[in-house]
Amino acid sequence: MKKYLSLFRIAVLFLGVMSVKAGTNLVGTLAPAPVFVTLSGQYQVFSKLYYQGSERLNEPRTTVVLRFTSLYCLPCHKEMPAFLDVVRPVAEEAKKKGIPFRFFLVSMDPLSVKEDLRKFMLEKEILIDSQLLLDPYKKAAEKFGVVSIPRTFVISANGRVTADISGVADDYRDLLKAGIDEALKEGKAK
Repeated sequence: MKKYLSLFRIAVLFLGVMSVKAGTNLVGTLAPAPVFVTLSGQYQVFSKLYYQGSERLNEPRTTVVLRFTSLYCLPCHKEMPAFLDVVRPVAEEAKKKGIPFRFFLVSMDPLSVKEDLRKFMLEKEILIDSQLLLDPYKKAAEKFGVVSIPRTFVISANGRVTADISGVADDYRDLLKAGIDEALKEGKAK
């Protein structure tokens, strides 16, 4: 049994190092496992949210919504209200029910605009209930195959991508909500 767990850990680490082909839709695949930097300079090992290893199997795993964006991306700003309209009520409901659910914004801006980014997010009240992660060298974007933004991923507590939404879509709210519902349902079935 230990041998299989070790092989599984190696596979998870390998997936975290691998990149997917740019523009590939990731629905149905295991999510990559990049490392991000927070505004405070801390490292966030992303896979720990939805895969915590065999030594932590009894701890709850988290359904995650991950949105790649930029301070200077006009389509990103246009779509932000729709994004927040969907994820905020889900996050509030999940919290009431004790269901682990988090959403993150991933800035692909250079580190030199970090303070401008923080101010913008605070002005727009975006950082109230989400966390901003930084990807200034676009390493995480590469692992997720992101070539254009905005791009949103929903990842179940089991680490499977249930939604991969590129660009500004007319049915963005519906696609995002369906991906979140599927991820939460999958998380209950574990």
